[in-house]
Amino acid sequence: MLGIEVLLRLGQPAVVLTPTLPIRNQWVARLQELFLPPDADPYDWVSTDLRNPKLLTIATYQALFSVWSGRSSQDSLPDEEPDDANQTDDKPVRINRKSASMLVETLKNSGVKTLVLDEAHHLRQSWWRSLESVVYGIEDLHIVSLTATPPYDVDANEWSRYEELCGEIDAEIPVPVLVRKNELAPHQDLIHVAIPPKQELDRITTITRGIEDLATALLENEVFLQALQSHPFLAKPSTCEEGILDDPEFVSSLVIFLNRAGRRVPEDVLELLGADSGTVPRFDPVWFERLLQGVFVNHAEIFESLLPEHAGMARDLRRKGVLEGRRIRINDPSVLGRTLGRSIAKVTAAETIIRQERETLGDALRAVVLCDRIYETDLPSTPQDTEGSITRLGCVPIFETLRRAQISGLRIGILTGKLVVLPGEASSKVRSVASALGFDPEHFDFTPLAVDPAYVTVRAKGESAFSIVRVVTGILESGDVHVLIGTQALLGEGWDAPCINTLILATSVGSFMLSNQMRGRAIRRDSRQPDKVANIWHLVAANT
Repeated sequence: MLGIEVLLRLGQPAVVLTPTLPIRNQWVARLQELFLPPDADPYDWVSTDLRNPKLLTIATYQALFSVWSGRSSQDSLPDEEPDDANQTDDKPVRINRKSASMLVETLKNSGVKTLVLDEAHHLRQSWWRSLESVVYGIEDLHIVSLTATPPYDVDANEWSRYEELCGEIDAEIPVPVLVRKNELAPHQDLIHVAIPPKQELDRITTITRGIEDLATALLENEVFLQALQSHPFLAKPSTCEEGILDDPEFVSSLVIFLNRAGRRVPEDVLELLGADSGTVPRFDPVWFERLLQGVFVNHAEIFESLLPEHAGMARDLRRKGVLEGRRIRINDPSVLGRTLGRSIAKVTAAETIIRQERETLGDALRAVVLCDRIYETDLPSTPQDTEGSITRLGCVPIFETLRRAQISGLRIGILTGKLVVLPGEASSKVRSVASALGFDPEHFDFTPLAVDPAYVTVRAKGESAFSIVRVVTGILESGDVHVLIGTQALLGEGWDAPCINTLILATSVGSFMLSNQMRGRAIRRDSRQPDKVANIWHLVAANT
């Protein structure tokens, strides 16, 4: 709505870019639903093809990237695979200069003077390269950047690039103000802590014991201790004062480790650090991580000459998952984080929450569970397969857990770019919703699930394949589905479903930006639920 109002005030031909097809389609839908007569065709003056712009052209960043690089369009429904917004900068991006030049000329000839960058937080990496040619190729271009989640948690270089393209933030509205003004629904964030099953706890114990054993072995390794003491920071501190003060954490880790091993540390080093032998901190995993980071990464060149076993020890650390790329992970090893982040304890936690919310809200429940993976192959092929245990965290495992739980009257669905499952009784509703939205109802096919004929998979043909999100959203809004399970890649950003009153984040996403995007699905007002209060559940697996 804000973007449409800005476009109206500027009153010039414009291009709107979005990160996904569902968001692109929402722009067209909003224009049609809120501003045009029922019989008006928005495509008389709206285009979704950058090669054939109209007064308003709405496309995806991926479509822009494809035209700019001379590729065919790669628009698709996102799911498990990361999109181009997450490409790393060291990945080569080839430009087709002829295609890029033709694109800019086409937009200039159509009179484009306004560029709207929707969900602009995506623009700090690869997509900004294709945007540059447009931004700098059209004179006096108005750039309007819209986002609810600026990427505050990126490093300074990425933020600088983000501001270079989008400009400084013009206006920022705190969430509590929006709730008070009745623009957002009241909501609360809740944390559900689950204990992993024994097999996962055993794996975690093995990891932590391995780290403890590594520390013990190094504390008793005379060659390693001698190499630490031979580092110039300790052996010749008077000539290295500047280096010591530039990297006090590493020098402190040397002192703390050697003190734990019972070795003497030069007094002048302690003095430079503002300490004495009686105030040396206790050796712990944090200091151990800083020590190994210095030995095997930051000061590796020095220790390669001081420690004959350096290369072999580095290889061993990589095998154990302690050394990843150029980072040591002792205090927070990624293998431990992956084990907890993907714990199947979160599957059971999701069931517990759905039971509780169902008891509280009854048929008014409109819950969404967001996962990182689908695991379509985990869907049983016969009723006899239901005896198998749930072993992974994903859309299908959570669906199967809820289906087997047989919670009275609960209707469950899956919505992903690859797999759509709905209660069989919702089939007729799919066709009626599709028809009401202007899609051909005959383009939807239904196949009963082999494991349970009460559920069907839904396949859409033609243009309807891109409308499946809107149709299934209508099914959720009508209450023909109480719980919808999907991927955060497809539904976690830009998806407009104001009916959601329960959101379960069964993902391992740790980014401030992405987690806030997902939270945003539940906090929109719903005119049909004027008293809506949303519960946002964060699932955490803890090993203690």
